[in-house]
This record gives sequence, structure tokens and C-alpha cells, in this order.
Amino acid sequence: MSSLTYYPNKLFNEYNISLYKKFMLTKETKDDFVYSAMKREPTVVEPEKVMDQNKESEIEPEVELFQPRQQDTLFWCLYVLHHGYQEYQRIGHNYGVKELEEKQRLAAFINENKSRIKSTNHKVTNVLVQEILSELMTSQKETSLSVLGALTVFYDMNVLLICPEGRCMLEYWATADQTDSEKHTYVLFKDKYGNIEHRWSGYQPVV
Repeated sequence: MSSLTYYPNKLFNEYNISLYKKFMLTKETKDDFVYSAMKREPTVVEPEKVMDQNKESEIEPEVELFQPRQQDTLFWCLYVLHHGYQEYQRIGHNYGVKELEEKQRLAAFINENKSRIKSTNHKVTNVLVQEILSELMTSQKETSLSVLGALTVFYDMNVLLICPEGRCMLEYWATADQTDSEKHTYVLFKDKYGNIEHRWSGYQPVV
């Protein structure tokens, strides 16, 4: 992820928009990012906790490919992207309880922010909102694409879902404005068995 250095004591009067193209989320930069992520062959690495000898604290593992061991791989990929891998590990064996708690939080968010749920790049009607809430209140083996759209708003992130063998790509934006550079855009991959994974090489946002 690129970063800019700010100088608060200096007046900046450069308005040449072309200088900032590389920092914008455009079709070209997005396509380049997805292509590079798909081209790279991932290596599955078993995550391990690494201890900093000085600080004696856990360090985020360098995992190139992450696929949750839980059945609802889409939900847990998004959970890890938002909360972090360490938080995912801290859950222990209480994944069912944590998933229920998180979905209850999402349902409460939807009830209070229905207008935001409807302001994505996908059409969301009142009927669909009720269907999403019903899904969140019942036990489901897999998170639907409708709930995926709600989760992108809840977690304030954009998601590109690549279908098996790169045959198609589904885009889910937290807002209708796809040029909003403040939101991270992550790439998820769906394998031929329907499982979702994300590659840590694609963990950084598309910019």
C-alpha cells in the first residue's frame, strides 16, 4: 500500500490530477492488481505464532494462502480481513458462538442503517433487506452473496470475488462510489468446490 508524506507547515498548491493516477482506484489499476494476484502461485503455509524476543508479543504470521477450516469460508475470510488473524486464533473452539454474535451485530447494524445497505453497487430492496435479516437470525451453512454485500458495508471494505479459474469476477462495493480510495479493496478466490480463500499477497488494498 502506497503512502504519502504530509508537511502540515507547507502550503501545497499542485492541482495536476495526472500526478495522482497511481493512487486512484481505476479500472486499469484494479485489473492489474487482480491479474497479478491470479498469476502468482500461492504456497500454503501453516500459520504459527511468532514471538518478538524484545516485546514478547505475537506477530502476525506471514501466510500466503488462508482458507478457513470452518464450513462458512466466506464469512470467516471477511472476519479475518476485518479483525485480523490473531483475533481469529483467539476464538479457540467457540467459532459457532462468535459467528452468531457477529451476525447479531450485523443485524443490529442493518436495522439502524438500512439506507447505507441500499447505497452499494448492487440493488437492495426492502424485501431483500428482510431476507438478509432472516438469514442472519437462522443457522446457515454458507453466507449468501446478499449478506456478503451487507458485510462489506458493515466492515467498510470492498470485495472482489474471483470465480473458479478466473472465469468471472463479482464486485461488491461498500458504497456506490467505486472511486472512494479511503476503503480497502480485497480479492477473494472461490475454488471449484465452492470454498473461499484469500491470499496474503493480495491483502493490501487496491490503490
